[in-house]
Amino acid sequence: MTETDLQSLDGLARLWEGQARNGAASDMVYQVLREALITGVVPPRQRLAEEHLARMFEVSRTPIREALFRLEAEGFAERVPRRGLVASQVTPQEIIDVYAVRESMDGLAAELAAVHASPADLSTLVDLNNQFAAAVTAEEMDQLVLLNLRFHEALAQISKNAFLLDMVKQIHHRVRRFPGTTFTKPGRGVRAIEEHRLIVEAVTKHDAATARRVAAKHMAAARQIRIDMLEADANGT
Repeated sequence: MTETDLQSLDGLARLWEGQARNGAASDMVYQVLREALITGVVPPRQRLAEEHLARMFEVSRTPIREALFRLEAEGFAERVPRRGLVASQVTPQEIIDVYAVRESMDGLAAELAAVHASPADLSTLVDLNNQFAAAVTAEEMDQLVLLNLRFHEALAQISKNAFLLDMVKQIHHRVRRFPGTTFTKPGRGVRAIEEHRLIVEAVTKHDAATARRVAAKHMAAARQIRIDMLEADANGT
């Protein structure tokens, strides 16, 4: 794909057209480009040329430059010799690294949630896991993945730690870029329902130590499945 092909990415243009026109131009550009990079609308290794993006979005190059700087800092874009800034490619090591951090962050979120959870918070977790279970039964993979992320973000929200919530959301943005999902492993969805239930049970009892342990174990299981998937891809199986 050449650098001028960026102008023909209809999906990117549609994302921009659907973007609410509020806030700073650089924030709007950033949100649209981040979503395009996360979902693959802009594919890996595609050059992100300021001048072409500015023409597509009909804005000056300054907000484009500011948005691209943020995306580069977050790892969604990278600089390549003789090509400039391009959409970054997910590597096996990045997947392993993200899951290692995710295991710790989710454990901490569950621990703090057990300290701060209100009856309303508990109802939210139960409802999300019920919706997740329904998606597993219906084999609605996209909805299942979305509800799983919402469940874990709800835990972080209940933790009452704004920095932790922001970190969890950043991790989830990266996870959405990963190819496939751990829920394609037979039986994984059903096991995740029970693992979520154990987390909710510990949070309900305000048992912080158990909440942290079961949440970390839940994510460790997902990490191992990801490693198995990477090994299968490497072996061509």
